[in-house]
Amino acid sequence: MHPKQYNDRKKEAARIGFSERTLERHCKDSGFPFIRIGRRLLFDPQLSDEYLAARVHKGRAAELAHAA
Repeated sequence: MHPKQYNDRKKEAARIGFSERTLERHCKDSGFPFIRIGRRLLFDPQLSDEYLAARVHKGRAAELAHAA
């Protein structure tokens, strides 16, 4: 079994297409899943994807699915 990989703020923001500041705001204001170790924020990509998928408006989800 491979150890779980976590992304730092910069890598996760780039992966999901957010600025680092936008990602920080989502963590603070809307419950975006993260782990804090000291000052560092770490992100589990699977949890991030599940969180974002749950927040996509249903009409927008269909539009995005056709675009892919």
